[in-house]
Parts: sequence; structure tokens; C-alpha cells
Amino acid sequence: MRVPLPWLREYCDPPLDARAIEERLTMTGTKVEAIHSHGVPSTENFVVGRVLSAEQHPDADRLKVCSVDLGLPGGEPACIVCGAPNVAAGQTVAVARPGAVMPDGTKLGKAKLRGIVSEGMILAENELQIGTGGEGIMVLDGAGGPPAPGTPLENVLPISVEVLELEITPNRPDCLGVYGVARELHAASGAPLSPEPWASDPGTTGVVDHDHLAVERADLPVECLDLLTGLGAPNSERSARDARSRAARCPSEPASKCASSSAAWSSRPMATSGSAAGGSVASRVRRPA
Repeated sequence: MRVPLPWLREYCDPPLDARAIEERLTMTGTKVEAIHSHGVPSTENFVVGRVLSAEQHPDADRLKVCSVDLGLPGGEPACIVCGAPNVAAGQTVAVARPGAVMPDGTKLGKAKLRGIVSEGMILAENELQIGTGGEGIMVLDGAGGPPAPGTPLENVLPISVEVLELEITPNRPDCLGVYGVARELHAASGAPLSPEPWASDPGTTGVVDHDHLAVERADLPVECLDLLTGLGAPNSERSARDARSRAARCPSEPASKCASSSAAWSSRPMATSGSAAGGSVASRVRRPA
């Protein structure tokens, strides 16, 4: 079981670093096997930029020469050569400046591409290990509008995250989700525990009109189903990117991304029926207490 530390802190946030959290959990019976660093080794030189212009490279069909505002003193824009097909003027983007160290250890510097010096790199999700999208650059958005040029990228995206790898014994399935681990951390540290994420949605009782679920388990004398309806796609690119980032740090092979997210969140194994993007139904099968 892998738990990204920022996700865990959303529910229980003791004033402890990753090593101290590891010690508390291990000493109370929830063994931490390892602490992984996911993303870039240092957040220095990763900033938000705004593309002022994107012109065709004079000597390369697939490259564009971009003028990018990085919020530098004096307001002088940087020249960045970019090969992404979706780069365009007006976009707010993630930028690695010269001196930035990528997840694979590569240190960026100024580079001459087909005769034009590029002063950095406009980034895609996979280049920061926060998702699998590598077909184009990330375009940053936000509920209050895009972040300002020059904003440290770590304030906008989880580009450097510590991930706890836990050994979960068969008698502790409640720790197979982030909130279950948060309960353990609360007990081990005394730090406040946020309410259960599902507490505000008690659901409904009685007969549910849905004919697409069938459970055939001879070993279950009684079958109980919880139905979650209206599961749709994220309502913004940022929400989708956050979901992909969390999935990248909690590797698994779920029946669907929707089921994976729900299981990791609630510590309850799930199966799905239908298409998540179309507002489908997820079911949770459990043996009565």
C-alpha cells in the first residue's frame, strides 16, 4: 500500500516529518517498509510561465519558438523552443529553467535547437512524473484564475512528493486506503482527524432501481450492495490532473480509475458497472457484520 504524504495530511496532519511519521506508524503496528521520493529531487528553478507568443521555428516544422513570461526582474521574457503540438499564446504553463534537475537526474541548461537558444523547457505531465500525459504540455488553470508568472511550481503542482510504502497484514484491510491510514496516524500521534470524507453523504435506504449489477457468490449467505451513482469525469483539467497525479503515486491495477480512487480513499474494495465518464454506478460488496 502506497500513501502520498500530502494526501495523508489532508486527513491527519501532525507536526512530524516523514521519518517521524514512519517511526510512529511502525511502532504502533503499521509497518512502513520504505519512503519513496516521487517527482523532482529539488523544486528549485521550476516556475509558472505565461506564453506571450508561439511562432513557427524557421528551420523545423515541428518546433515553435515561444516567448514566455517567467516573472523575472525587469520583465524580460525567456525564449523557449518547444515541440509540443498544443502550445499556444496565452497559455499558463509549467516551466523548468536552466539549472532545474529532472526526475531522472538530468540537469537542464540552455540548449541550441536548430540555431535558436532555448532558455528552458515547457513541461508535460510525464516529464514531472505527475501523470502519463506526454502528448502535449500542461496548461494550468485554477478556480481563482491561472497562477501568476514566476510562481514557484511547487505551489501549484505536487512536483516533489514523499510516498509511504506500508506493509498491510491480512487482518488490517481498513488500512488499504488513505483514510484508514490517517486513522492510524491519528491514534499514533494524537493529531486531529478530519471527518470521514463520506460522512456528508449518508446515502439512501430501501430498494434501488438498478438492473445492471449481479453478484454470484455462493460463499456469501447474504449479499449487501452499496451503490454510488452519478460518478462522472472530473469537472476541470486541474481536477483530472490531480487524480492522475495521485494514481501515479499509488500504483495498482483497478477495474477502473473510478474504482481505484474510491478504494484508495475509503479503504473499501469496489467493482464498477458501466462507464465512469457517463455517470455510472460503482458497487461495494461486503459481508454483514
